[in-house]
Parts: sequence; C-alpha cells; structure tokens
Amino acid sequence: MKNMYQTLVVFLLILLSGCGYTIQEQYNYRHNQDSYNHPVKAGEILNSVNLGRELEDKILSLDPENITEQDVREVLSNTPAPRIINIHGGTSKVYIVMVSLANFLKSMGYPESRLRNPADGTYSYSCLKDIKELTGILGWYYEREGMMPIIIGHSQGGMMVVKILYYLAGSDDKSLMVWNPLTEKTENRYMIMDPLTNKERPVAGLKLGYASSIAAGGTTRILLNQWDVVFRLRKIPDTVEEFSGFYLKWDSAGADYLGLIDAPNLYRSTGSAKTRTIKLSGGSHFFLPDVRHLADKPDTRKWINAYRPDNEQLLNDDIVDREYNIPLAGELWYHIKKYWTIELQRMVTAKRKMKK
Repeated sequence: MKNMYQTLVVFLLILLSGCGYTIQEQYNYRHNQDSYNHPVKAGEILNSVNLGRELEDKILSLDPENITEQDVREVLSNTPAPRIINIHGGTSKVYIVMVSLANFLKSMGYPESRLRNPADGTYSYSCLKDIKELTGILGWYYEREGMMPIIIGHSQGGMMVVKILYYLAGSDDKSLMVWNPLTEKTENRYMIMDPLTNKERPVAGLKLGYASSIAAGGTTRILLNQWDVVFRLRKIPDTVEEFSGFYLKWDSAGADYLGLIDAPNLYRSTGSAKTRTIKLSGGSHFFLPDVRHLADKPDTRKWINAYRPDNEQLLNDDIVDREYNIPLAGELWYHIKKYWTIELQRMVTAKRKMKK
C-alpha cells in the first residue's frame, strides 16, 4: 500500500510539474492594433472594419456549414477572424503539439495573428493559468476584435475549457473581471463594450460560438486544480453554441474507464449547446493534436476540406486507419470555418444595421 501511495504521489507531481511547464521557446513575433491601446468606444470596432460592399455581400452569401477551400482562399482569407485560444496541459511535449495544431490551422488558411498570443508570440496557454484570467481575456478579445473567441484545450487544457464555460455560466456580473493579455493584468472592470450591440455588458454570461476538448478526463480528474469540474466534465452548459469532445481508447490520462466504455466519455448538453463526441481509433494521448503534417499531404488535405460531421462515408474511408487523428483535424477545421463565417456575418449585419 505504501508503494502504491508513493507511486501515485510521483505520478501527480509529474503531471503538475508538466502542466506548470514554462514555455522555453522565445519568439520575436508581436502583434498590435489600434483597438488594443485605448478604451473602446461604442461603434468603434464596427466602424474600423472596412471590407467593402462586394466582399460583405460575398460573406453574407456563404453557407457556414459548407465552406470550401475556395471560399477560404477567395473570401475568408481577406477578412478578420475570431481569436483562437489554445490551452495545453500535461508534459512539456503537449505545448509542442499545440504548436503543431496552430500551424495546421495556419496552413489551412487561418490568419496567424489570430492564433498567437500578441504579447509574446506563443501558441497556447498553460492549464495552470488562473481560470478567471483565462475567462477575462475572452471578454477583452471580444470587445477589441469584434468576434467571439474560440477555445480549444488538450488534456488538462481540455478540462480548463469546460471550467471556462462554467465560469461564464455561473458567475455573477461582478465576479469576472476583464483581463488584458498584453499586460497579464486585470483592468479592474467587469463590463465590456459589446462590439455588435454597442452597449455595455458583463464578461459573465458571454456565449462562445465554438469550443473543443481533446482527451480530457481519466486520471487527471483527481488533480487538485480540476476538482471543481470533476463531476461535470461531460456536461456542457449554455455558454457555448457548439462543442466537440474527443477521447481515445486505452487512454488512462484522458479517457474515463480507459475509454473502454463509451457512456462515461460522452459529452452532453445541459440545455441548448450542441455537443458531439468523437472516439479516435488510435495514437497516443500526448500527440493527438499533432496534425500539422495533414495539411501538407494532398490526400489528407482534400479529406479534411471535404469533412462534414454527417458524412458517414468519409468517416469510414481507409485514410482514417492510416491517419488516426485526421477525424480530429477535420472536426476542428469544419467548425472553425463555420464560426469564422458566422462571426463575420454577425459583424457585417451589425455594421449595416448601425448605418441605417
């Protein structure tokens, strides 16, 4: 019994030390824009978006559920995009695979400026980041970029995604402050200027468009920093429109009951959120988001661009047996394209309404 206890302690220390891993990579990348540098006024963000009538019409004509590679290249690539906030967890290897995920999205056509931390160029946040800070920066980005951010987490980072959704849902108006990601400090305010309605509103209660959790659960549920979500990890509140969860068979660190029983690993909505759970056929817990190479191969890129959640024939393709995490790449890219389009359409519609 003593040896078992010591083994468990060592295991937990490894996980915790990995989760708190300081990113060693130093980047010269920095990004700034005018709306970052002063308090945002009503109408400022919409007035700063100058897409032109022809491009706006093309945006409004897009079907968010059927975005082709040509649509990305000819329309979406000429527009702003929602901020994507990645959250890594586990050992130091996990940050590297989140870099791979970000570079995959960049190669598929997503703007680099919306994938990297504007302050230091990094590609993801640690799962030990303060939950109120992670939640507070969502409000900051929405207010200053005009689009609701997307959040994606892996391992313990995936648990943080669900925690963020619950903090947005269960906090009162004066418990979630706005956090500035450039200074990593609170701005000592609870309200933001909603860029679409031009009215003040609290950070609490914001509803994201899309969120995803990759290989979250299993033995990591017992870590102290995850206890407040341990019994509701698979229940998704109404603070997101769509949610995708992934799990892997025989994954002790990211699946409940080793992923051998489906029911405990299925994500369910507590209300209006649309949830999907995808069981991956192979690979390892640590490398599931390592999908950069899939954008470079013509056959895998074609498969990903053609992916739709309801396309059973595509999901049974032989390529899934060769590339175990291609369903993850397809699911993420499909929804990211979808909410890139939806957020743009909301922005264009709000701008035209304001000018009437």
